Amino acid sequence: MKVDDEKLKKTHYKAVQDTRQAIKYIFENAEKFGIDTNNVFLIGTSAGAITALHTVYLDDNEVPEDLSKKYGKLANRENIKGIISLSGAIYDLSYLKGDEKTPLMIVHGKDDQIVPFDKGFYLKLESLTPVFGGKAIYDEAIKQTIPAKGYFYEFGHAYPARFQKDIYKNANDFIRMYLTCPKS
Repeated sequence: MKVDDEKLKKTHYKAVQDTRQAIKYIFENAEKFGIDTNNVFLIGTSAGAITALHTVYLDDNEVPEDLSKKYGKLANRENIKGIISLSGAIYDLSYLKGDEKTPLMIVHGKDDQIVPFDKGFYLKLESLTPVFGGKAIYDEAIKQTIPAKGYFYEFGHAYPARFQKDIYKNANDFIRMYLTCPKS
């Protein structure tokens, strides 16, 4: 299998741009749509988790110059209440800075052959830029005092049905832990 590393990075970057623009639109039109902007969470699986992680943690000054020159800068980052990453990864652990305290829930299969569990390459293709998977992200989040929950299971990239109830319960508990309800 041949995967073009530059096209992959471009795709990730453009996904982050699109997501930030969508979030900006939601925040700007929150009243019209009845959205509480104090309680916006990003949840993604695989490429969606990669996008969610970079949407929250990537700063403009960390974007490779060739990408920002060619495709434009990122929209400002809005206040996201929390991230749930299922089988996600991030290009650089330094994106997780101690001053960015967005709570994080990580779910990752220890035998994932598509997105590395710790540090490695997408699809185990060493021609690609190495990335950091769920375990590495969780460890760095704890080190940076970012509120984090990590759930690591004995499966690969897909979630067998027998684990789904546990994953959904943990996600529900995570959201409830950080959800802010208006005073009545």
